[in-house]
Amino acid sequence: MQSNSRLKWIIVTLFAGAMLNGPLTASPLLAEDDSLNVEIPDEFSAESVDQQLKQIENAPPIQPFPWGVVVVLAIVGLFIIVLLVWLLVSKYKHSD
Repeated sequence: MQSNSRLKWIIVTLFAGAMLNGPLTASPLLAEDDSLNVEIPDEFSAESVDQQLKQIENAPPIQPFPWGVVVVLAIVGLFIIVLLVWLLVSKYKHSD
């Protein structure tokens, strides 16, 4: 029984070690062909500022917050709480 427990701990330890170290050591973080390896300029050029302004102008409008969804979820949550309280009270009354 004790060897079975040791085997489980060995497997868990190896698995946890592989999950923590495996993805980071499999390849360098910022390889030459990595899409995240991007140079960040010290100052923005006029072209990049114009490009960002165009992206902001072409962005979709911000949608209003859906308060109806919040109200429906609050009503459903309140209904569930009332139902749970009713079930607990009825079970308490029947157990006496």
